[in-house]
Amino acid sequence: MWSDPWVPWLPARKPFGPQPLQGPSKVSELIDPITFTWNLSLLNSMFQQEEVIAISAIKLSRSTIHD
Repeated sequence: MWSDPWVPWLPARKPFGPQPLQGPSKVSELIDPITFTWNLSLLNSMFQQEEVIAISAIKLSRSTIHD
């Protein structure tokens, strides 16, 4: 999640803030599995505000296809 370009609205297309020592390591872990929405409290605890805005703007699918 920290090295892959997955956030289209950020300059490097990836989060640029300091990586937390603990926490999710996959983008899928940032999504609430029941509502299929971004877990905003988790995003706010892990990323800078600009990153949270960019990430939460990404539309999510309701399907559960695994990568």
